[in-house]
Amino acid sequence: MIDRQRTTEHDIISRYTDQPERLVSDLRSQIEAAWGDRPVQLYALADLDASMKLAESWVALGPQHVAVARPHEDSGDWDVLSIERSRIRAVRETPGLSGSTLSLLGAPGDPALAVVRFTNRQRRAFENIKFVLEQQL
Repeated sequence: MIDRQRTTEHDIISRYTDQPERLVSDLRSQIEAAWGDRPVQLYALADLDASMKLAESWVALGPQHVAVARPHEDSGDWDVLSIERSRIRAVRETPGLSGSTLSLLGAPGDPALAVVRFTNRQRRAFENIKFVLEQQL
């Protein structure tokens, strides 16, 4: 009964939100290869772009890195920005009405290392990532 309910929920999510339910496996492999085969430990779908339109990008957290992956405009590949966690000095979440912005900040006065935007339906996943990063700080 529980497996059937989960399947139904995943079908509804996929059908009505057009969102993947988990990190794309080839993207996971690409990120882990860039990290010297260190694993992705946590991930979240950032489902808004800079203009707050629905879009797909991912944030992946590893033991020593954070990756932000966005689809390449001209191909089916991914553009991956990998940031050493030791460079992150602060994590700032800016809530909005229908979505929020998560900024990973480095040295004071420097531009943000990464900025991602997400709808409220992705809030829990980003709260987990934010919590882990803040615990390291």
